[in-house]
Amino acid sequence: MHNLITRNKYSISQYLLFLYLFLVPFMKVPKFAFMGDKIQYCDLVFIPLFFILLISVLRKKIKLVKDSKVVLLILLAVLATVSLFNSPVKSEVYFNVAGMIYLICVYFVITNLVTDKKTLYIAIFIFSITLLFISILGILFFILFNFFNINSLSFFMYGNVTDIQSALLPFSRSSSLLCSPEMYVNFTVLGVSCMSIYYAATKKYDQRVLGISTALVLVGIILAFSRSFVGVLLVLSAVTFLFRKRSRLLYFIFIICVCLFIVLVLSAIFLWFFTVMPVSFSVDKSTGYGHIVFNTGWDTRYYLAKAALRMGVDHPFLGYGLGSFTNNFSLFMSQADLSALMVRRGVPLELLRIDPHSLYFGVIAEMGFLGLIMLMCFFTLILSKLWKATKLACGDRIMTLACYVYFFCIIGYLINGFFADVLSMRFLWVSLSLGVASANITREESCRG
Repeated sequence: MHNLITRNKYSISQYLLFLYLFLVPFMKVPKFAFMGDKIQYCDLVFIPLFFILLISVLRKKIKLVKDSKVVLLILLAVLATVSLFNSPVKSEVYFNVAGMIYLICVYFVITNLVTDKKTLYIAIFIFSITLLFISILGILFFILFNFFNINSLSFFMYGNVTDIQSALLPFSRSSSLLCSPEMYVNFTVLGVSCMSIYYAATKKYDQRVLGISTALVLVGIILAFSRSFVGVLLVLSAVTFLFRKRSRLLYFIFIICVCLFIVLVLSAIFLWFFTVMPVSFSVDKSTGYGHIVFNTGWDTRYYLAKAALRMGVDHPFLGYGLGSFTNNFSLFMSQADLSALMVRRGVPLELLRIDPHSLYFGVIAEMGFLGLIMLMCFFTLILSKLWKATKLACGDRIMTLACYVYFFCIIGYLINGFFADVLSMRFLWVSLSLGVASANITREESCRG
């Protein structure tokens, strides 16, 4: 892989693509005022990249729509636009609709530029290196903030627990250079997938280095303490399953990954409905016994899901409009649920602003059941394409492995989607794009073979 990366020249559009991919996780760095909270540096790079692709399409150098699957994405963009005009809160929706169209454009750009192994491999290499850098920073920020009280790093940390939120952790979690620990760990789903492919394609010496790198990445993930670790463990379980017979150590790691995955899935299901709060631990000075006090109750997501379903039932075809849930979900809640949620969050109704915390319930509320069906059909077609590509005898084990890993990477995001709004994350769309690109390259090589 190293020789393939270094011995080739690239076009301007490819260099811009590599820069875009590199900048994707750099969310919490100093920005220009006009960029606000939503726009990132990678988005600025995407502007010339998109126009270069658009010019190529107009000159008929490339074909924008390569298969029938993308028709569902185009219909999804149309549905989001129609829901904007239908929404009673248009001023809250238009920016989010633009964001959805942007993410769909990201998919088109990457799948049209990553058409050969050298471009795919360098994209994999970029995410492998970036993940290691982000993870090391996350570990350093965690240590310096929690143990050396360097408060200037609070910008890169997720605030310590309070009496209102679950108090299982007595320390602040690291979000590294991303917006939140949830965002950080969801980026690692893609990063670990790329690192696994790169690991399989390198020499033994490099593999030892990558083994240490993987350990650092896992430490960073643990310090972020996000339930999205479930998606990472799925990828690790799938990868170690392939290599479990190479050594007893790999077989042991495979067993550990599977067991942790099962445990975290079950705990995530439980904590989706219930929350443990508050938690306190103390030691009796006279007896030396430890005392732990906690209580349970319905989790925030439980109330949000009920509101989302009611929004979907009232607006089944077009939803309430993308991005409308945060400011309007209280309109679809009973007074009893509203009161309970205000107590849970510790804020008055006028300050209660919460996103859906779920890909599925968010889509139901904001794009209706029709939007959810279209989206799931698209995911299903992509996964079917990837799985079929793993069965093709193209003679390149790395490409087959790439299809296999991205298959489980996307499933990992879909699992995380139950408790995180991954649809708005660039990482999901990049994973879909690289997965489709891998399947296309594998199929082409198989046909040539």
